[in-house]
Amino acid sequence: MSDANAKVSGRPHAIRLPRLGQEIEEVTVVAWLVKEGAWIEKGQPICEIETAKAVVELEADQAGRVARIVAQAGDTIKEDAPLAYLAESDAELEAWLALQEPAEQASQVCEPCARALEAPGVRPTSDIAGAASSATRSRVSPAARRLARQTGTDLRAIAQGSGPEGRILSTDVLAASTPLGNCARRPASAMRRAIARALVLSKQTIPHFYARMTIDAASALEFHKERKQEHACSLNHVILAACAKALREFPALRCRLEGDDLVELRDVNIGVAVGLEDGLVVPVIQRADCLSFKDLCLAAERVVASARRGRLEGAGKGVFTVTNLGMFGIEEFAAIIQPGESAILAVGAAREAAIAKNGLLRAGWLMTLTLSCDHRIVDGTMAARFLQRLRQILENPRHELPLP
Repeated sequence: MSDANAKVSGRPHAIRLPRLGQEIEEVTVVAWLVKEGAWIEKGQPICEIETAKAVVELEADQAGRVARIVAQAGDTIKEDAPLAYLAESDAELEAWLALQEPAEQASQVCEPCARALEAPGVRPTSDIAGAASSATRSRVSPAARRLARQTGTDLRAIAQGSGPEGRILSTDVLAASTPLGNCARRPASAMRRAIARALVLSKQTIPHFYARMTIDAASALEFHKERKQEHACSLNHVILAACAKALREFPALRCRLEGDDLVELRDVNIGVAVGLEDGLVVPVIQRADCLSFKDLCLAAERVVASARRGRLEGAGKGVFTVTNLGMFGIEEFAAIIQPGESAILAVGAAREAAIAKNGLLRAGWLMTLTLSCDHRIVDGTMAARFLQRLRQILENPRHELPLP
């Protein structure tokens, strides 16, 4: 342990569950990536947490020594609840906790840990946390969990399983999703409920307006064809690269409203809508404007592949989202803004069409882009200017987009 690390933590510090999105009410700790007594750096992944949509790696908000882990694997916790404490020594942490007000201390620790801390010198163990977890969450076999995801069955709707000590088995999941009469009735999955909450919140609290522009897609298609010979890429990657450049030039599209304050986010973190069997998730490409086209393609492929495996990168860090239904032949559509962002771009199919110019018709390719905006942050003129700039980039990608 270096002297620098020994001094970095200062007084004890609680690592708390950050806000991951307005639609996320609680998460479950899946696994810890560090152990008690280990020294960690700021930004280091320390544990995996499971939201209703995916598993996410949580990063440390401060460097220091992990003195105590209070939220054990299997515990369900809410926003701002402590996950672990950093301190240079166990004695220092005990003394610091003893100085906290009883009410404050109760709010800083999860329920199983609060009970453990009532006895001086007693530290919460995985058995205590496990007992609290089992009291609120039925044990589920891996096969039953997989089947529940496939069928969209809510495991919480199964009060007790048929396995030992109430363990939920695959047969219990099948019974819960058995059709009744001429229809099949089952609880909405956790993902569908999370999506429903987010979309209702967005439409009820964000005044949407829509700006639509149809562009000449021939140059973008040609650019994609050329780059595809060098490395794997898609037309959507070209659109992402164009959005990254345009977003750097338009701060209003990188803002969010927090109370009466307009907060401009410096990093161009772009969300990519990924359709899964049971719903939609939005992993995020961080600092997309700083990447070469090839690196952007690799980053996009990585976050999408991780999302399909159930791990969501950059959750809650996006400033703008791109959603594309062009691969299904959808020519145009309007999307709902992700809560916490100011706009989302809906991309339709590149389609062959007759293009009129100077009184003459020619064969060409068209693509319609629809920008949904939060009217509290972005006005019509700004949306129009952003789309104009996006069209300019996409119609001249060889000159506008980063190489290689």
